[in-house]
Parts: sequence; C-alpha cells; structure tokens
Amino acid sequence: MKKKKFSGKQFAKGFIVGSFIGGGAALLLAPRSGKETQQKINNRLDETIDLFFELKNNLTAVESNFQNVKQQSTDLLPSTIEEVQKEIKQFQFINTPRVDIIKEQLVKINSELSNFKDKMNATEPRG
Repeated sequence: MKKKKFSGKQFAKGFIVGSFIGGGAALLLAPRSGKETQQKINNRLDETIDLFFELKNNLTAVESNFQNVKQQSTDLLPSTIEEVQKEIKQFQFINTPRVDIIKEQLVKINSELSNFKDKMNATEPRG
C-alpha cells in the first residue's frame, strides 16, 4: 500500500475550508439571535482592530526609540572613543618613565644579586 504525502498547502486549505464550514455552522446553530450574534461579532472585530492599532502604535514607538538610540550612539561614540584614546595616551605618558625606572632598578637588583652570589661562592669553604 502506497502512503500519500501530506503537504503544508493541503493542511492550510483544509484548515481554511474547515474554519469557514465551522463558522457558518456556528452562526446557523447559535443559541443567540441574529442581532446578538452580529453584535458579538462586531464587538470582537472592534477589539481586534483596537489591538492592531495598539500594536501599530507600539511598533512605531519601538522604531522611534531605536532611531533615538542609534542617533545618540552615532553622536556620542566618536567623542567617547576620542576621550578614551586621550586617557590612554595620558596614562602612557605618565607611566612610561615609571616603568623605565622600575626596569633600571630590576637590572641593578639582578646585578647585585649576581655579585652577592659570586661572593658567597668565593667565601664558602671548599671541601
């Protein structure tokens, strides 16, 4: 027996047709009067439209806020980068001589340690 392939298009078509049939049956078999059903449908439709407008307004606000953040970052980023670069240069200017002094002192300490080691080896009794 050969299996039939089931596609998304077939499902969508069946879903839409089933929705219309179910909606029509609900309208025909509804326990409310036609006026009550129409009013309920109109109320739901109004609520849905209101939700869409609210969604549109919220999306517009999000887009506006995004544009504001984008503009602020475009305005502030170059000056912030410049300030950080200046601070780095200033730090290097102040600390480079200090680092050089520390390096010189380390060379002296290593030399003195080497001399001390040589003196200790020279004064040790040889067995």
